[in-house]
Amino acid sequence: MNPTSPTAGHPAATQERLLVPLLFTVLVLVASAFGYATSYLPDAPVWLCAGYLVPLGLALSTWLPPRTPGRTAGRIAAGVGGVVLALTYAKAVEAVLFVAAIGLWLVHGD
Repeated sequence: MNPTSPTAGHPAATQERLLVPLLFTVLVLVASAFGYATSYLPDAPVWLCAGYLVPLGLALSTWLPPRTPGRTAGRIAAGVGGVVLALTYAKAVEAVLFVAAIGLWLVHGD
């Protein structure tokens, strides 16, 4: 076996694959910043940003071992889920707050 080959000393099944976790971690951070910047949440309390921990947790779960070719599909699914949640979280919070505001207005009037 060639000592300079990427599989030298590592069986092919346990070769580390770092591209997927790195890619999804960066994408979740960028998607979170974009989703937050394009919403009305910058004027809201800081605790509403705690929901971004869920997409970040999904992206960070792609870093957990074993990083093998057999688990690549699951890691990609977790990463995609994190990116989608990061993009849609701010709009979902806005929708819930708008519905709550309309409901309070209807119950209490002017």
